[in-house]
Amino acid sequence: MNSILNLFFVLTFLTSFGQSEIGIGVVSIHFDDTTKIEFYETSELNKSSRTIEFFNDESIKGWNIKNLESHKEWLKPESMWLDYGQFRFRCKTKKEGSFEVYITESQTMWILDQDITQFMNWEEYLQTMFSVERTDKTTQKIYSKPFIKSEIIESKNDCFRVKQMKGEWIEVETAEHCKTQKNISGWIRWKDGNKILINYYTIG
Repeated sequence: MNSILNLFFVLTFLTSFGQSEIGIGVVSIHFDDTTKIEFYETSELNKSSRTIEFFNDESIKGWNIKNLESHKEWLKPESMWLDYGQFRFRCKTKKEGSFEVYITESQTMWILDQDITQFMNWEEYLQTMFSVERTDKTTQKIYSKPFIKSEIIESKNDCFRVKQMKGEWIEVETAEHCKTQKNISGWIRWKDGNKILINYYTIG
């Protein structure tokens, strides 16, 4: 049941987020059964307006969030795979002591920067992915260099890891677990303005 709820949140968020701001990166929450996250309207963090609490749910033999059903309308994180310790928000603004994060596709709130929070910019975050792929292989080409007039590299199968980022481009190569395929190395565009042009997978 926990995995189904995790999948619900991930699919809901990624499907609806496409036309909103991408943000500057991702904030990961390293939670345990004592973790409580307070959400604030402003960066002053004066008074929290929403709270979520994690616990070890014996009924599903895994991590869960208290009163999860009541949070569904406003809580749509970037990634929520509690079984794998993943609970992440896209970050709009990073200040000393706080982060402004997207709690839905368009609404943001502020959380405290603390020992259990970890910020990664998009390059760092995408480099941790199990694999990435183009959303549309027919129109999104792989290039030898990060501009569209460079040589096109042919590939019908995508199973890449991210090596580095230059603006809207990422350099990719065939992921180690996909080495049975032809080894590909080149550049693809990962976004166009606020539209993400890749699918990325945190786990296999």
